[in-house]
Amino acid sequence: MKTYIEDFTGRNWLFELIDNWLTNTSERFFILTGESGVGISSISTQLIQRSYITAYHFCQAGDVETTKSSNILRSLAIQLGNLPNYGQALATTVKPLDLLSAVNSIDSSMTESQITQLYIDNLAPNDPENELEILIRRPLTILQPQPTNIVILIDSLYEAAITGDENIIRLFAQLSNLDLPSFVRFILTSRPRDPLLREFSTVTPYYIENTSQKNQADIWQYVEERLKQPDFQNILDKAPVTSGTLSSQIVNWAKGNFLYTKLLIDNIVTQEFIDNTEALPKCIDDIYHSFLNNINIDERQNYQYILGVLSAAQQPLTQEQLINFTRIESIFYYLDKLNKFLYIENETYCIFHQSLRDYLLDKKRSGEFWCDASFYHNLIIQHYQQDTTWEEVDFQKFDNYGLLYLVRHLDAARRVEEVNTLLTSSSKWMEAKFNAFSNNASYIDDLELAINKFPKLLQPDQLRMLMKRYVALRNIQAGTGKKRENHVGGQRCMFFIEEEAPKL
Repeated sequence: MKTYIEDFTGRNWLFELIDNWLTNTSERFFILTGESGVGISSISTQLIQRSYITAYHFCQAGDVETTKSSNILRSLAIQLGNLPNYGQALATTVKPLDLLSAVNSIDSSMTESQITQLYIDNLAPNDPENELEILIRRPLTILQPQPTNIVILIDSLYEAAITGDENIIRLFAQLSNLDLPSFVRFILTSRPRDPLLREFSTVTPYYIENTSQKNQADIWQYVEERLKQPDFQNILDKAPVTSGTLSSQIVNWAKGNFLYTKLLIDNIVTQEFIDNTEALPKCIDDIYHSFLNNINIDERQNYQYILGVLSAAQQPLTQEQLINFTRIESIFYYLDKLNKFLYIENETYCIFHQSLRDYLLDKKRSGEFWCDASFYHNLIIQHYQQDTTWEEVDFQKFDNYGLLYLVRHLDAARRVEEVNTLLTSSSKWMEAKFNAFSNNASYIDDLELAINKFPKLLQPDQLRMLMKRYVALRNIQAGTGKKRENHVGGQRCMFFIEEEAPKL
C-alpha cells in the first residue's frame, strides 16, 4: 500500500463530499467508482488514515485470498474488535454450532480485541451468509450507540467479481435491508458499469469522471509538484521545453489518468533527460510497450514468461515458485529489471496494477508482447502434473499453492474433464487438502467453482455427483462439533457423503 501513498495529491473536494455524506445524510452506503488508473485505491489508502474509518479491506488483483468472502468478513471483524464491547457482543451472539470448539477461557483481563480474536480463531468454516450474520449483523446490532459512526471501507469490489466470488457484493447489498444501527456506514469502491452494482438498487454511485474539471485540476497540481522537485529541475535545465509547456503536454496526454502521469514522470526521471517530447509515450499502453520494446530481444521470452506467469497467478509468488513455473534459474536478474512494474512484499511478487495485466492479456493492445493466458495456466499446471495422469500424482507432495489453486488453473485453461476427475475419481485430492489445512473448506471451494462454472459443460450425472458432495460437506460444516470430529477429510468424509447425501 505504500506505493499508493507516495506523492498523493489533491482530492480534497472528494473528501469533503464524503464528510458531507457522513454528517448530513443517513444513507448506509457511499459507492465510489472510476476508470482504471484514475486513482481509486490511492484515495482509499488516504481514507483509511482518517479517524472515522473503523475497519477496512482491500481486494487485490492477483491475490484470490483477498477477494474471498470469508477472508473479507474475518478481516473486518478482527478490526471491529477494537471497538468498545464488540468482543463481548460477538461472544454473546455467536452460537456453539458456529464454533470448532467451545470457548471457555475468557477472563476479565482480556481486551475486546483479544476476545474477538479468540472467537474468530475458533469460528468454523461457514456459508458467507452465515458469517455475515455472525461477524457483522448480530454483534453490531446489539452494540450500544457509538459516539461516532462505525465506517467500514472495502476497496476494489470488482476484483471479487473477477475471481468468481460475487457473494461479498450481494451480501453487503443485503445489509441495506437488514436491521443495523444507523451509525453503521459503508464506503465501497468499484469500477463503473459493474453489473453487480445493480444489487445496490437504492444507491447512486459517485463516478470520478477522468476529464472533469476537478480531476484535471488534481492532475495539474500533481504534475506541477513533481516537476518542481530537484531531480526534475536538473532535467528541465537541459530540456528543449519549459516547465509550463511540459506540464500542459503531460496533463493533455494523461486525460485524467493518474497512473499514466506518475509512470511517465518516473520514466523521465529514470532516463535523466528529455530530448524530444514528441517521442514520449502518449498513453499507459505506450509506456508498457516502450519498456518491453527496449528489452534485449534474446531475453524477451524470459520476461514474457515471468510476466505471463504472474498474470495467471492466483496469489503473489515467491522466487522459488517463479523458478518452478518458468524454469528460469536466473530469476532475480529479471525481477530486478521488472521492479517498477511489480508489487513486492514479504519476498513475494505480483503485477503492480491491473492495467498491466489487462494489457499483457489483450492481444490487440500488446501485439507481439501478448501473453496467452491459457498457455501460462497450463505452464503452472504442468509443474504439478509432471507429465503423468492425475490418478498417479502424489498430491501429498504439493505445496499449498498447488493445493489451493490447481482447480482454478484447470478451470482457466478450460480443462473441465480433469477438474471433474480430480474432484470425484477418488478421495486422494480431498485427503491431501484436508491434511494440509485441517478442514474441507478448500475442497468445498473447488466444488463450488466447478458447479458454478461448468453446469452446461458437464454431463448431468457428473454435475449431480459434484452437487451431492457439495451439499453433504456443507452439511458437515453446519453440523455439531461432534459430527465434525467424526467425519473429517478423505475416506471417512467420502463415506459420510455417500451415506448422507441421498437423505439430504
